[in-house]
Amino acid sequence: MLKIQYVNGSVDGTLALDPSQLTGDLSTDRNSAYVRQFESGKMVTFDSNGYAKLAVDGDLGAGPLVLDAYGADFENVPALASGVMSYMIGGGVAYTDHVVDTNIVPGDALYLATGADAGKLTKTAGTGPAVGVARSANSASDATVLVHFF
Repeated sequence: MLKIQYVNGSVDGTLALDPSQLTGDLSTDRNSAYVRQFESGKMVTFDSNGYAKLAVDGDLGAGPLVLDAYGADFENVPALASGVMSYMIGGGVAYTDHVVDTNIVPGDALYLATGADAGKLTKTAGTGPAVGVARSANSASDATVLVHFF
């Protein structure tokens, strides 16, 4: 989930899905693990071929995905039709629930997670820089946090 409050930079609508992962059949592609991993609010960037991937610690150019790639019949089917998705670049303020930790408090630096948590934010610093700072707290019952993305 991503609920944008402010965009400081822009929304880039040119993040390409890897065409080798798409069959051209809407139903098949919408339900593929590749497409399903791209959920709004997850952090994304581009791989060495220029295609979308979930961002992990150390990746550059990461930003939160604006809409789910798989969409619903009434939303974002163009991501599958066009092969591109939109993500925030240049910073902003938005709510997301794609976080690892459930004890975030305002002022916590947030970093890109790794492994099975790829695309999520964490308080655990890795080798890469912080990608945002928390502006609200979250909990085990509601993981949602307001983040100032850099």
